[in-house]
Amino acid sequence: MARYAPVVIRLVLGIIFVAHGGQKVFGWWGGSGFNGTIEAFAKQGMPAPLTVLVMIGEFFGGLGVLVGCLTRLAAFGRQS
Repeated sequence: MARYAPVVIRLVLGIIFVAHGGQKVFGWWGGSGFNGTIEAFAKQGMPAPLTVLVMIGEFFGGLGVLVGCLTRLAAFGRQS
């Protein structure tokens, strides 16, 4: 069972990152969507181009972790 632990962790984290990125980018699952996320981050002092990079990194980085494509590189971008 222990040999499957990394796969389970990768799948769970990938799903979580894709879900949160989907909320920010597309407004899925009650998220604020692209424009709403940019406005919310701007209220906290983050510039719009950086906000776009965060949203893209979270969504596509989550997809990368989920499918195992460059997993270490994709996970590196999500340090919070």
